[in-house]
Amino acid sequence: MLKHEFSMEVPHSAARIWALLQDYDHWTDWSEMVNRVDVLWPGDEHQNGRLRRVFFVLPEGRTGSSLELVTEVTPERGHTYTMISRDGNDHLGHVRL
Repeated sequence: MLKHEFSMEVPHSAARIWALLQDYDHWTDWSEMVNRVDVLWPGDEHQNGRLRRVFFVLPEGRTGSSLELVTEVTPERGHTYTMISRDGNDHLGHVRL
C-alpha cells in the first residue's frame, strides 16, 4: 500500500488549528491549491458523516475536485477522511493534532 506522511510543528494550540480546519469558507486563505469547499451533508454534531467536495488547482490552471467523507472525528484531536473515487480506488487520510 502506498503511504504518504506529512507533519509539521506550528506555534498554535490544537483548538486554534481545529477551528481553522472546520472553517471551510476560509480554506483558501491558507491553502494555495484549494479553490473552495462545498459541504454536501453536514454529518452529526461533531461532523462525523460529513460529506464535502473540495475543488483544487491542477496543473495548467485546470480545476479538479475530490468527494470526501469525514469520519472518526474527535474534536480538537483529529479525523479520518476518505476520498471517494468512481473506480472504487478510494484514498484514506488521517488528520491528527
